[in-house]
Amino acid sequence: MIDYYSEGNANKPKRKVNKKKIIIVTCILLALILIGTVSGLYITNTDFREFMDIYIFRKKIEENNMASIEIDEETNPSIYAYDKYVTVLDKSALTLYNSSGKKEAELKVQISTPMYDTNGSYCVIAEKNGKKLYLIEGNNLVWEKEVEGEISRVSVNKNGYVSVVLTGTTHKTVIVSFTKEGIDLPTIFLSQTKAVDVVISNDNKYLAYAEVNALGSLIQSNIKILLLEKAQTDSENAVYYTYTAPENSLVLKLKYTDKNALICMCDTGVISLQNQTQETLLELQEDKIIAMDIDLNGHIVRVEEIRDSLFKSSANIRIFNITTKKENVYKVDSVPKEIYTHHNTIAIHLGTEIHFISTNGWLIKKYISTQEVSDVVIGNSIAGVVYRDKVEVFGI
Repeated sequence: MIDYYSEGNANKPKRKVNKKKIIIVTCILLALILIGTVSGLYITNTDFREFMDIYIFRKKIEENNMASIEIDEETNPSIYAYDKYVTVLDKSALTLYNSSGKKEAELKVQISTPMYDTNGSYCVIAEKNGKKLYLIEGNNLVWEKEVEGEISRVSVNKNGYVSVVLTGTTHKTVIVSFTKEGIDLPTIFLSQTKAVDVVISNDNKYLAYAEVNALGSLIQSNIKILLLEKAQTDSENAVYYTYTAPENSLVLKLKYTDKNALICMCDTGVISLQNQTQETLLELQEDKIIAMDIDLNGHIVRVEEIRDSLFKSSANIRIFNITTKKENVYKVDSVPKEIYTHHNTIAIHLGTEIHFISTNGWLIKKYISTQEVSDVVIGNSIAGVVYRDKVEVFGI
């Protein structure tokens, strides 16, 4: 009797084991496991993340190891940052430098006491309590204006639309606005109230302003949103929505998100206005909150003081995501002297240390100085650490 099964197996060629392929696959699997483990620890373990940032990713930088811009402390120049430039305004010359400290451009502006706002590649610079106004895109001067009244506030959206709050006219406040091309938009006259801030949405459809009436014994703040297109033909009926804040609640700052939500920072908390509805994002009921800002891309930052002992305090930098409502926390060992915010970056000024962190609460750069830092400026991809006689610049 013939065993067909055995005969068939006997005739089959034996398959050779590819040891090299097994080793490669095993190494890839081990590498993926290692990467997953390290990533998990980096995300969840603060001490491990700090170790990796300093010793592996080399995020620690020191004074005198960066590109430097010399400044004349006797002339008291104004230092600012936007887009990919650090700017030095001195004697009507606005000089733009890149992250290597190289001079990129020099623009002539008749400004002695500047006030700024920036969005994307645009920067608006104006004479505080003066009349001169300039719009810059990248390293080019787009237009200049001279307005009637005294400039108290300026803002620019990501498309180059500019709004200006004016005082010192026959009205309590006048708001003028311009397109990127410098074309006038409808003027708003306020006879009884004072405007504290004004912004144009990033789709150019809405203009929002916060006004305060302090004539009586109580402070009353309102926020009004106008339809810009309708305001050009029917200014009296252009108000799309009005929010009346609680009595003695002072509106401090406005900011539009890319999704047309108007974020409003008050001395009592933060609210969001969109589609004629109001949402409370944060309420300030804690005495431990010592600073707050909304000048970030879809986030709110708060500084919470922690009393560790009778003579020592630390701080939590709390970063609230407006969309997800989740909060990230970055801890520092002392109370910040100041925080600076721009786009997705927060700079924490601790005296001789500056921590640059992202909105996810992770360290971008830790700057160590041998002397007290005077100021910090942040652009989209550049930072400057300001001293009396120099500015150290680097990419972020």
